[in-house]
Amino acid sequence: MLQRMPQDWVRAITPHISNPNALSALKCAVDTEYQNHTVFPQRSLIFHAFQRTPYRDVKVVILGQDPYPTPGHATGMAFSVPQNVKIARSLSNIFKERLNDVGIPVSSSGNLSHWADQGVLLLNTILTVRSGAANSHKSIGWQHIIDPVIEALNHKPHPIVYILWGGHAHAYEKRIDTSKHIVIKSSHPSPLGAYKSGAPFIGSKCFSRTNAALIRHGLTPIDWSN
Repeated sequence: MLQRMPQDWVRAITPHISNPNALSALKCAVDTEYQNHTVFPQRSLIFHAFQRTPYRDVKVVILGQDPYPTPGHATGMAFSVPQNVKIARSLSNIFKERLNDVGIPVSSSGNLSHWADQGVLLLNTILTVRSGAANSHKSIGWQHIIDPVIEALNHKPHPIVYILWGGHAHAYEKRIDTSKHIVIKSSHPSPLGAYKSGAPFIGSKCFSRTNAALIRHGLTPIDWSN
């Protein structure tokens, strides 16, 4: 199952994989889905987030749920879409908050590779999805890779800033070593969640708060432009 994952990530997560048989079952489930359904992202991009952001470079993690189920949108990096593809509604709100928070103009491109290249791991907690069916792969076993990823990141020597948007991402807070790492939470940036009361995404200032935390710990802040 890990053949397409970069070796630095394989080495990092292997000590935290408690059930190798579950990975075999996951591989079979993923193989079956790609054989019998239209599944996103394309198979070579399943581990794109890890390919783009090496383990040693991670200093921020943005947790998404699963890939965009719309044809042509999924890139293997949470919330990012390819160049020249219509910006998804959640990403449009992300850009709106970015403008309000750190003054970066709304971009016509939804490609977030520039973030990933600076150490922002754009991690979906479910790495595949059937076309047109959001959350359709929630039960096929991706937690047997994602949980070891979180555990491996817990062991990095410097603090990581986790940006958790929405209830699905919030559920992973219990797996994060919050004695070392920083967690910034809000509602989800989707049109249904961006303005939810309590901790709304719009107005959360997640970008400036992340950079303030990085600077506080002697790390280079993120250039949030794209």
